[in-house]
Amino acid sequence: MEVVNNILVFKDWATNYWWVIPLDYFFGADVKEGELVVSFFIADNGSYAEAEVDKETYDFVDGIIKAEEAQK
Repeated sequence: MEVVNNILVFKDWATNYWWVIPLDYFFGADVKEGELVVSFFIADNGSYAEAEVDKETYDFVDGIIKAEEAQK
């Protein structure tokens, strides 16, 4: 996982795919069936995706979401 210019680069451990997603596109961080999962919008087609991530990425995304909610 790495953050560059407000974009998060991270690995989806279920598919071995690397995602490059703007930080403000994330809207969820959950534990599903024992796996750490983050949810985000896909700008290309207006849909969303979920990715199975490591603990570092999960904690980072969860922290972003909680910080945004606290500002509301």
